[in-house]
Order: sequence, then structure tokens, then C-alpha cells
Amino acid sequence: MEGNFGTVGAGASAFVFGFLPVIAVQIKKSEDNSGRKSKHSL
Repeated sequence: MEGNFGTVGAGASAFVFGFLPVIAVQIKKSEDNSGRKSKHSL
């Protein structure tokens, strides 16, 4: 169980650390767009 959990934990960490920057970039882009085109903001 422990070895299995370690593998899953490592995979989850790699996924999260690979995925969060993408989300942050998307949020930053949407903030920049809404700042420039406020009338188009949702």
C-alpha cells in the first residue's frame, strides 16, 4: 500500500505542479483581457 501510495502521490504532485501554472497563466490572461476590454467581460 505504501509503495503504491507513494507512486500515486508523486504522479499527483507532478500533475498538480504541471497543471497549476497553466491555470495561473489562463487566469492572468483573462484578467489582462478583461482589463483591456471591460465591456466584453463576463
